[in-house]
Amino acid sequence: MPNEGIINFVITVPRPIFWSSTATGAESHTGEYMASLLKKMVEEIGAMKVLAICTDNASNTKKA
Repeated sequence: MPNEGIINFVITVPRPIFWSSTATGAESHTGEYMASLLKKMVEEIGAMKVLAICTDNASNTKKA
């Protein structure tokens, strides 16, 4: 998959568990797009079960 992004989601309860992987294809990783992926993940898990979200230091994830 050259030039195609993949975003992985890992949850910790209390040990790390791989939750999902999203192949983003040619989709631009804007703050809005990242926020939509995070929102979907939180909805799948349940908002009352999510204490925090940790991302890398990229500007698009800071915006999300």
